[in-house]
Order: sequence, then structure tokens, then C-alpha cells
Amino acid sequence: MNALFYPTAAHLHAALGLCDDPAVWRAPATLWTLAAEPEPAYALHTETAGLGSDVTLEVGDDGAALGERRFAVTLRRAAPSLLQAVPLVPQPEPAAAELVYLRYADGATFRRAAGDCLMLGNDKLRYLSLGEAGVLRVEAPSQFFLAKWRDDPCLRAYYPSPAEPRLLVAAGWSHPLAAKLQLAGPDAEELWLVEADGSWRRLAGAFTDLYERVVVGSGGFAVEPLTPAGEPPSLTVRLRLEPNERPDRPQAWRLAASDRPRLEQLLHEATEAELNNLLLACVRDGAGVGYVLVERLHAAGRAAPPLQGGRAYAARLPEEMLYLPVGKSLQPLLSRRTLVEAMGLGEDHLTLVDATDDGGLRLTRPPRDWFRPLLQVVDYFAGEAAADVRALAEQVSFDFDLQTVDEGAPEVPAQASWWRRLLGLR
Repeated sequence: MNALFYPTAAHLHAALGLCDDPAVWRAPATLWTLAAEPEPAYALHTETAGLGSDVTLEVGDDGAALGERRFAVTLRRAAPSLLQAVPLVPQPEPAAAELVYLRYADGATFRRAAGDCLMLGNDKLRYLSLGEAGVLRVEAPSQFFLAKWRDDPCLRAYYPSPAEPRLLVAAGWSHPLAAKLQLAGPDAEELWLVEADGSWRRLAGAFTDLYERVVVGSGGFAVEPLTPAGEPPSLTVRLRLEPNERPDRPQAWRLAASDRPRLEQLLHEATEAELNNLLLACVRDGAGVGYVLVERLHAAGRAAPPLQGGRAYAARLPEEMLYLPVGKSLQPLLSRRTLVEAMGLGEDHLTLVDATDDGGLRLTRPPRDWFRPLLQVVDYFAGEAAADVRALAEQVSFDFDLQTVDEGAPEVPAQASWWRRLLGLR
């Protein structure tokens, strides 16, 4: 039989790589491997002439002859298409494979390979049954198990060709013209297994998720029967104050009687707008008379008043008037509803929380109607400085030599001013 001659596999691959005619790639072909040194030569017979070689030779059952040179035939492959006749080339297995196909011989081998993957938490498995045998598709396989499966005679590994993922080539080999598969095969979805000896097998059917075949048996489970035992017992959780990292803004203060100068200093330094936002209550506890100063609710977004000393509190629940020490938070964290029920919060009183020596909580609940606007008690503090204020009021006014107009005697008010009444002047 007359055939084209190629001195090496590289010559054969290079010549065929120039062909882009689908009809050529789909046509049957016969390839002979010829014994030669230092590497085998090839003879190819197809219905197409040329194909990158002008040298022909006669090939028979007893060998091939090229002039006076004779070759022994070591392998003859008759393939249904030219692409299936192309010889494979050695290719090292990938160091880190993203996808591998395992051809298993029987159900026991399938269970063993799938169990290896599931043991490492890899359930990205799909399979195609081919009778008792089949193909298992494994994503991100373990390198340890790839080495183990390589020594298993019942398993064969195949890797997708980088040039054509539909072509699955046996581990250790690659197809040099895999990209021509789109010319040789009309079905864009079919997969092909390519064995190490160059034989091809089409994989018909769709792969199924592994969990379609997984059955969890309950027969081996020990079941413990349970019966209701009444209402569950109530659990006691002790609330505590713990440091927090958020920058709290003081909104309430607890002042002792000895802190009264600080309160007077506040009246001296604060603006009228700041004082209008403050409410004050005088309270008595075991240590004597003290004061509770609190901001109105609508003043939360403003700067804190310039008050130094006392115990400062920040509003945890402003509407329910729950105040915690600055820099502290309640632990464990509870919802608003639970806090209201557990601590007896309400709109008719404030709740100030402090820590006890044993780590517990102490609550102080001054009623809301005890509080008066701070400006309403200014006269209480100003009374002690009556002599200074009286002297200031009786000082002679300065004469700036301004031209004046005599408008008659000033009208005497029917009632003394507030300041004169405050200081006892008439």
C-alpha cells in the first residue's frame, strides 16, 4: 500500500498541524510505526495526498521499502479519523491538577476512590456509569491520593488536554494536535478518553452528582427515646458592669454635698443654653444630702457641660432613662425589652447603675418629678453672696460726659425689681 513517509514524530506532527480541512481530519487513516534509529519513523495512508510530505513508500505485511532502505513495521493502527491516528507524546503529570478523571474497573474501586475524596472533605465529585465500570470526575484532587491511585491497577487517571478540554488523555501522555478535535468531531459536548496506546473511546451520557448515589443508612444508629419532664427550670444570670472601649459622653452626674462648689463653678462657667438643658434634684442617702444632675433628652447631640467631679453616667437607654457609669457596659448583652423587665425601668423615674464591692449592681431610682430646671435654683446659690451683689448694685455709675437731654424725672416702678427684692432692697 502506498503511504506518505515521515522520518520522525516531530515531522509528522508539524506536517499535520498545517491542515485545517475538516474533511481531512474526519477521513479514515492508517498509520504504521517503522523501526528506525535513533527514533521511530512513520508511514501514513489517507485519502488526501500531500499532507506535508512528498516522499512515499510501499508498506506491506513484511515491512516497508523506501528505495533500497527497508523498515520493519512495529505497529499498525487503522483509525476511523486522522486525528485518532496521530501518535501521542510523553508528558509529565501536572504538579497541581485542578481536574482529573478516574476510570474505575468496578463498584468496589469506585467506592474506594470516592471515599478517599470524601475523607478529606472533597465532595466535588461526579460520575459516569459504563456498566459495572465507569469514570469518576474529581475537582481539586489531593496530590497524596493521586500518587496512591497511580499504583492502583483498577484505576487509570486521565487529564483534560490544555488545548481541548473535551479530550481526556491518559496520565503521562499528551495529544500534540488536540486542538484539531473541533474539526474532527461534530458534537461539541462529547468527551473522549485517549489511552496510552493511542486508542480512543467516546464517553456517551452525562455525569451525575455523587450524592445521587450516596445512601445514608440509619439501621446502625442507636436511638435514645426522650419523654417530656415538665417545664425547664429558670436560669439566673447575674448582670455585671464591664469596661468598654467606646468614648461615652456624660449625660448624668451624681454629686455629694461636698461637690457643691463644683456645681457653683458650673453655674459660673456654663452658658445659658447649656444650663437650660440641665435638670437638678436634691436627694438624701446614707451619706447625707446630695445632688443628681441630668441632661434633658433632646440635648444628647451637644457638647457635655463643663462639670468636673462627681460620678458621671452615660445614657444606655435614653427613653427609659437608664444610665450607666461612663466607660462601662452591662454584661451579658440583653435586649431592650429584657432590660426594662429585669431592672424595672419606666418613664416616671431615672435608674442610675453602680457596681457593688462584690461585683453586683446597685440601682438608684430618683423619681422624675423631683427634678427641676437648674436655672430655677440659681437664687438658692446667689443668696449667699447677697452682700457682694448689694454692693455692686449701689455703686455710682461712671460719667462719660455725654450730652444728655432732660426728659424729666424717671418713672418709679410700681414694684421693686427682682434683684432688689432678692437682696432685700426697696
